[in-house]
Amino acid sequence: MVNGIGNLTGQWGGVPGWETAGAGGYTAADVGAGLIPGDLAGYRTPDMDWQNLMRNVGRTWSSRVPLQDLRSQLETRYQLEQTPGQTFSGFLGSKLPAGGGGYASRMYLSPEALRDRAAEAVRFGGMSEDEFGAYQMAVGGPESAQGLRGASLRDYFDPVSQTGRANQMGVANLLALQRGGGGQYQGRMAGAIQDAIQAMAASRFGQGYDPGSFLNWYLQQ
Repeated sequence: MVNGIGNLTGQWGGVPGWETAGAGGYTAADVGAGLIPGDLAGYRTPDMDWQNLMRNVGRTWSSRVPLQDLRSQLETRYQLEQTPGQTFSGFLGSKLPAGGGGYASRMYLSPEALRDRAAEAVRFGGMSEDEFGAYQMAVGGPESAQGLRGASLRDYFDPVSQTGRANQMGVANLLALQRGGGGQYQGRMAGAIQDAIQAMAASRFGQGYDPGSFLNWYLQQ
């Protein structure tokens, strides 16, 4: 385990000091010191939460680079797995086992569940406004848990927006890194896999396919 990351499995093991923070990842002292305004605590971005988390990590290359490499994977999982209204730090904090300690492998959805959630995101992204509105009404309205989760997936993985397309690529990369026996590939193998995903995407784009269709295509392979 190096700085919260399992060397072989890539599983997140926590960062010293995280367990002492509140449910949102910030202590009352943080708010009191003005590090995060109390009235804005519900409007934090994943980047703000990540920077706060990094305050507990050393500033050396060996301390920060492994965590930075893992950041995009954690954010992708957050986009797919979060509950409505949950912050990024709250999502990470919710994965701590009872009684403290590191993060367990059960913090992650299984590869099969990740694919199902990705397919759900593609389905929501492909709906027209009328179709999505009808879906929300069918599950209890826009403010229902399912309605909010659908809206979140639709926003994060919008096939038309540049950010949505980038997030879709993040999902494809995350899925490709999953190992059949648990955990995920790391190091040079992970780099080779991610390069292959980028090459496939570039090839499809070069053939004139819509960039927002890549995740849908990948899930069908």
